[in-house]
Amino acid sequence: GSLDNAKCKLLNWDGTKAMVAEGTIASTDSKALVHHVPLDPRCWKVWVNLVIVNASLFCPNREMYVLDDAIGSTVVWPTHFISFDFEQKS
Repeated sequence: GSLDNAKCKLLNWDGTKAMVAEGTIASTDSKALVHHVPLDPRCWKVWVNLVIVNASLFCPNREMYVLDDAIGSTVVWPTHFISFDFEQKS
């Protein structure tokens, strides 16, 4: 999709909406797999580039529970809690 590889900010899904990480959109395709699990239609697959707050993952698994576990890897994150820095070139 057009958002693939776009830089984004991950916001805490606990309700605070505080910025918890910087990432890159890996896929907005609901058929994409994340760690062998199909993507939730309300979520996108995001690379975690920089962790600001070590927040809980939306879909933890046996290897990854919190954002620090996911640096350099992909996570599932709810679209409502992904924001874009529009200074980036599209």
